[in-house]
Amino acid sequence: MYQRSARALFALLVVIVHVAFVSFCAVYLQSRITKVETYVSTIAVFLPVFGIYVGVVVKSVGLGKGPRGRKVSGLFLALMSILFVAYVAGNGFVLWSYETGFIGSEDLLPAAVSLVESAFGGFFTTLFLTLFGQGQDAERD
Repeated sequence: MYQRSARALFALLVVIVHVAFVSFCAVYLQSRITKVETYVSTIAVFLPVFGIYVGVVVKSVGLGKGPRGRKVSGLFLALMSILFVAYVAGNGFVLWSYETGFIGSEDLLPAAVSLVESAFGGFFTTLFLTLFGQGQDAERD
């Protein structure tokens, strides 16, 4: 797969996964959380990093004219796929843990979501810098 295609795939995955997950959480948690503050803070955890990622994606897609770029290694694509599956599983585990009572208090839910977002945020930032980083302007083929 070429770099331009990998960028498009990664951009779509980030946007679709975050929009789907935030939308699902907004509906799912609405009837399961009693404090409005906890509900809002849980949903708000997703938004800052998501906003940054969408900004980078929009800029890249908007300027995405030109050659396909270098080839991206199969290992990189596999790593990207594994990270997305792990991210979805991590957030799913948090929701499941809350539903089953493992997360004993709704006050802990924003912190649990923050842990998953922070853990995978570092990995996703590295992926973003690899595909969309500042050096890409100089390296465009």
